Amino acid sequence: MSKAAIILAAGESSRAWPLNHHKHKSMVKIGGKTLLDRTIQNVSKYVDDVVVVVSPRDTSLLKGKDVRTAIQPIPVSTADAVVKGYEVAPNYKEYLILNAYHAFSEDIIEQMMNKEGNVLSITPTENPSRYGVVEVKNNKIKKIVEKPKEGKEPSNLRVIGIYKVTKDFLEFLKTKDVEEGDALEKALSDYATFSSLDYIIIEEPPLSLKYSWQYLDFVKVFLKRLEKSFVHKDAIIAKTAVIDDTEGNVIIEKDAKVMDYAVIKGPAYIGEGAIVGTHTLIRMSSVESNAIVGAHSEVVRSLIGSNAHLHRSYIGDSVIDDDVKIGAGFIAANRLLSRKEVYVELQGNLIKTGKTSLGCVIGKGTVIGVQSSTMPGTLIAPHLKIKPHSMLKGSIYEIHNI
Repeated sequence: MSKAAIILAAGESSRAWPLNHHKHKSMVKIGGKTLLDRTIQNVSKYVDDVVVVVSPRDTSLLKGKDVRTAIQPIPVSTADAVVKGYEVAPNYKEYLILNAYHAFSEDIIEQMMNKEGNVLSITPTENPSRYGVVEVKNNKIKKIVEKPKEGKEPSNLRVIGIYKVTKDFLEFLKTKDVEEGDALEKALSDYATFSSLDYIIIEEPPLSLKYSWQYLDFVKVFLKRLEKSFVHKDAIIAKTAVIDDTEGNVIIEKDAKVMDYAVIKGPAYIGEGAIVGTHTLIRMSSVESNAIVGAHSEVVRSLIGSNAHLHRSYIGDSVIDDDVKIGAGFIAANRLLSRKEVYVELQGNLIKTGKTSLGCVIGKGTVIGVQSSTMPGTLIAPHLKIKPHSMLKGSIYEIHNI
């Protein structure tokens, strides 16, 4: 094939707080695999070699994976990351370049790999002034304009962060100043003045992953893609438990336990060694390995991380990271009384989420005392110890915020 993939996983993921504390945002597990692992699996069928570009803190997370590692010490730009990846594997004819969270973009990847030469993926947008927008002439891209002024847009077609480029282009990129934030788009635009730059149009863009609550979109897609129900032979299902896959498939992994009168309503995923307690309802959620959702709880449209523990709680439209411990009586409120869109306070800014149902996002290792609750759109930092009877809202960065 003479093709390689460069997977970009070196950014600080600062906007993905509080899930960026101990790993790149693509290292979060959904359905027993990280988004990065799923991306590696998807691209491997099309290429001879895979290079993952990571920051120095994440190199150990690639141990045991059949990939090469490139280090980007400082995440100055996408172009710099691409060059770092190319320098590790410089002897291929073509290179697929994509972000590490493109775990469910198989269709786009297949279309791009079936075309020759340099290929960009583009998609229509109602807000071209917010993106890198292409000018198309004679069925080729002639220019990329980064965030054009309103009324000056060359088209309504924006660039998606999945590219297939030639070795010739990457050698050209190496001659540029790659430390500018839009250096990759500028280089592609310059390259298009003397060489062919093809494209595919994607009507529905791939999932974006900037913010922590967007993992819920990935959970939804993962669950929708479950092809059939499966209960591992070593899982323990109580006789009175109900596994309801009439509206979606259910996966229950090895050594998982579903206790008396529990209900698993598909689509749903219960990871290896996880426990679903008595009289507990799980629906449209992914419960990762060794998590415990104890008795008299309800979890809906949520992601429960590995080794997280909770009981007698309501978790709606929420992301609970690994090793979180939640005391009895916890409620993650997920709807405003007005039923309007939920905004999130992040780094001093109010962010539109596009969601009318959004509970909380709790960082790794945090412990929450009994009878506590969160208001819609609450973010909680990793490794906090929160006293019982706390009512939490906004972004909780340190213990004195409570």
